[in-house]
Amino acid sequence: MNIIKTVALLLIGLTALNAEAQEPVKVKSFSMTTDHIPGDYRQKDLNGDLCALLKVQVLDDIEGVDGNKIGDIVDRGVEKWIYLCKGSRNVRLRLKNHLPVRVVFKDYKVNALESNRVYELVLELPTQAPVSMAGVKGNDLRLKLVPGNAILVLWGDNLPKHIEYPQADGTLKVHLPYGRYNYFAEADGYIRTEGNLFVDDKNEVTEVRLAPIVGELVVNCPTKADIFVNGVKMESSKKGKQWTGKYPVGQYVVEARAKRYAPKMRLADIRPDATTTVDFGELTSEKELKKKGLPLTDESATLKESALLAQAQAEADRQAALRDYQAKVDSMRRANTYDVINMADGSTILCTVTDVDARNVMFKQKGVTRSLQTPVRLVESIQYGNGEYKEFKGKKR
Repeated sequence: MNIIKTVALLLIGLTALNAEAQEPVKVKSFSMTTDHIPGDYRQKDLNGDLCALLKVQVLDDIEGVDGNKIGDIVDRGVEKWIYLCKGSRNVRLRLKNHLPVRVVFKDYKVNALESNRVYELVLELPTQAPVSMAGVKGNDLRLKLVPGNAILVLWGDNLPKHIEYPQADGTLKVHLPYGRYNYFAEADGYIRTEGNLFVDDKNEVTEVRLAPIVGELVVNCPTKADIFVNGVKMESSKKGKQWTGKYPVGQYVVEARAKRYAPKMRLADIRPDATTTVDFGELTSEKELKKKGLPLTDESATLKESALLAQAQAEADRQAALRDYQAKVDSMRRANTYDVINMADGSTILCTVTDVDARNVMFKQKGVTRSLQTPVRLVESIQYGNGEYKEFKGKKR
């Protein structure tokens, strides 16, 4: 009987220790981004509707998902991609080394997930506590991350693994005790890099540059021509027949130009570690165009290419504008700045912005949390320093 009691007490003790070790995980932020899911990464549910994409940033493995999940979890390092059916209202994530966490979307002003939209969820682990600097000599670790949207994971002997997010321009400053620290950095479309960083009495900026993931582009054109990729002339391997080159993943405009011939354009999607081939065929000469009574630019022959080019440029401009806006949003989340919000009646509100997504602006005014629906936009930013009012000198948005 005593042995049974001893074993039972031991099991209870181990369970208590395990529960104590696995502290709850906190939701740092959840929001809908301004992005749509790229065509190659879309998934459909059983009804044929496009899923929503939930991008989860967490320093742990996700072993299971309780919810309307479609397909497998895509592990992209710190970021995990989970596809959920449109209309999903919550999700429960089962983590490998921590207690499960449930996210109810309406708690973050999202009633239900929308089809073909991207959502970001950032989870904060209980080990991500700041380092105490009391009585410890240290300095600022100053970094420049390229690209600027990279995520840096930093840790050391007395510093548990935690995520650092740079400013929109890629700059990052963290105050740490003197010593050596480990890191890895990753970003979508780039190869993960890792290494060591040192904090000493120097105040230099260290650049952490990620190499882009590339794919091969092959261009075939029997006519002796010059090939341009996004306006830059391509080096040829077989002049007049085939051109090859490696480019970072993304969409490119490829153009074939030759004297006394009508130019042609094509769109090319460069994919990771894959070969994309563009075939132009023979270019049409000016002599042939004159015989057919067509303009020398052969507008009728290149109408489709020009339309595709204009469409691609418009989409690129839209995405760039959305990225700029999202970068401003992310910067304000991290910097906890004060902002001026323009109202429809022409009045303005001075407040502390606490959260922004594509549809809502959450802010505090005189201690009361409020919400504004878009198209209200943050038009300029002002910061308080030592109690002094400083106007923002940048351009209004």
